[in-house]
Amino acid sequence: KTSVPWMTMLTHWLADGDLEDPLGEFMIDKKHGIAVFSGDNWNSIFSIRHEHVITGVISSPFLEEKILMTGKYWNAVHHCEGIALQRCLSEVEGTSKHVLRYNDDPSSVAIQIEKAYKKASSHLLKLLLGRFAVEKSLLTIKRYFLLDQGDFLVNFMDTAEKELTKLMEHVSRGRTQHWLSMALQLSESLNEDIDSLRTTRSTSQPLTPNCIRCFFFDESLDEILGIRESEPRTPSRHPYGQVAGLTGMLSFSLDFREVPFPTSLLVSKRNLSSYQMLFRHIFYTKYIEKRLVSVWLENQMMKEYQEVRQLLGRTFCLRQRMLHFVQNFLYYMMLEVIEPNWIKMSQCIRQQETVDELVDLHDKFLQTTMEDCLLTNASLFKSLAKTMSTCLTFSEQMKRFFLAINKTENSIATRRRGDMSSRRMQFYDMSQKERQAKKKAQKQAILAEKNERDSKHKRHVNNIQRELNNSTYDRMIRRHTEVFDDNLEDLMRKLRSKVALHSKIDNLCIRLDY
Repeated sequence: KTSVPWMTMLTHWLADGDLEDPLGEFMIDKKHGIAVFSGDNWNSIFSIRHEHVITGVISSPFLEEKILMTGKYWNAVHHCEGIALQRCLSEVEGTSKHVLRYNDDPSSVAIQIEKAYKKASSHLLKLLLGRFAVEKSLLTIKRYFLLDQGDFLVNFMDTAEKELTKLMEHVSRGRTQHWLSMALQLSESLNEDIDSLRTTRSTSQPLTPNCIRCFFFDESLDEILGIRESEPRTPSRHPYGQVAGLTGMLSFSLDFREVPFPTSLLVSKRNLSSYQMLFRHIFYTKYIEKRLVSVWLENQMMKEYQEVRQLLGRTFCLRQRMLHFVQNFLYYMMLEVIEPNWIKMSQCIRQQETVDELVDLHDKFLQTTMEDCLLTNASLFKSLAKTMSTCLTFSEQMKRFFLAINKTENSIATRRRGDMSSRRMQFYDMSQKERQAKKKAQKQAILAEKNERDSKHKRHVNNIQRELNNSTYDRMIRRHTEVFDDNLEDLMRKLRSKVALHSKIDNLCIRLDY
């Protein structure tokens, strides 16, 4: 008779997660003061009191864990009541409870525990994958946090680049949020998400682009990973801008306004911080690629100056090597790490039998992706950051160089367009004779202008040659080449030492060995 209250509490706990234990006699303890379920407190709300386990009934720690998880699953189902689960709860309440007794055979008790565990797990897993559409939420994260949606990135980078290159104390968060919202609205995937929400019967919407907001961290990635050195790492700054200060580009990330339960089981704060680290890593690499591509575009304008192309040979070569490095590292992260890992996870989601298996699958995806993207190894990331910073400082120096030499050419072109426009307007207001005379005068003026333009072109070439022959420019190119070579060699040496442990690193080494 003394075991009846304990066995009754076990029956109710397995049937619907009900815990009525005013005297604290049952094997399950509930932490009070937690009103909201989330992925972060999921493992701490309920715990096992091992001293209160009746070993004659519960014969192994494995069964203890099954009992704990069964009640947790039912409590998660109850927590979602009023959103999507009235029918589910009515089905549970209508089911006759099999009352467990102390004298029951331990094997039959284990069978009942297993049945209750599978039933509770299947209910919650079905809700998570069906009504709460967690796969759509993960797809939203992939598109925006892992930058799989290309048009969103291009639109946002074009509008917000000038603002994000400022120091953090000068960055306007309101303007950045406005540009982020505009980029999300212009994204093609937003229409797909809206259409899918119209066709789904889910009573709880998944995470959508409308839930995304901008977020700024107080630390850069190298500070988070514990990379701190006193000596300079590049010609003018530390990796990721430590000398100049933290900029918006280094601290910018995405965040969700709220991640509701039970979606937060997968997208917990800890997992969301991992996605944010991946976003910052990819976003900053994309920014450096954009800067190097702008240098490449400026280089194309120099092709008409045949006299200086040979002098720019070293510059073109260094720029191409840096662009090759950044683009191939991006290719490695996006198409050899994230995409294969994502496909592998997506194919296994529907094969999971419990919510905890689904959570473990998602955690494994994040851990593997972070590791393959070099975010779990401080030494590798330090070498990568130094190489990236060298590419950025080179692009900044080249931007200043091209701004200086293009001033004369831009002023000539602007004045010429204005003069030709006014001449066309005057031409149509004249008689035939006046037009012929004016046409002759215009030919002479055009010839004189051509001669003047040729002379200015020569002077412009001379200015470029003088700048290229300057010892300061020569020293800048030579210094960036040396630093880039040293940093790349250091990174390749560390990567090759990891090839035996990570097969994907071998692909990265092949791509970067230019």
